[in-house]
Amino acid sequence: VANHADKNRMEIHNLAIMFGPSLFSSGTNEINGDNKKGSNSKKGKAINKKLKEKPTGVQSNSHLAYNMIMQGQTVEYLLKEFRRFPSMQPQQQSVSRR
Repeated sequence: VANHADKNRMEIHNLAIMFGPSLFSSGTNEINGDNKKGSNSKKGKAINKKLKEKPTGVQSNSHLAYNMIMQGQTVEYLLKEFRRFPSMQPQQQSVSRR
């Protein structure tokens, strides 16, 4: 997509802004007690009960904007520098001949 930025205006920076918040979950499910992990144990039920009793926090606009900027910058860095990370390289498949 970024290779065709002259036609579609989706440069790496724009892609990072778009995908950053989606790739980095805010974890609101866990805060609201919607996370089912550990809900069968007594300890898990007690933790979920405490989480449900607490009022859910709302991020200030400046905090939310800061998080979105940082997430976008992280994705932008990964898109620009992916060649430095061996785990992000395509795996070479060996072709067996019979």
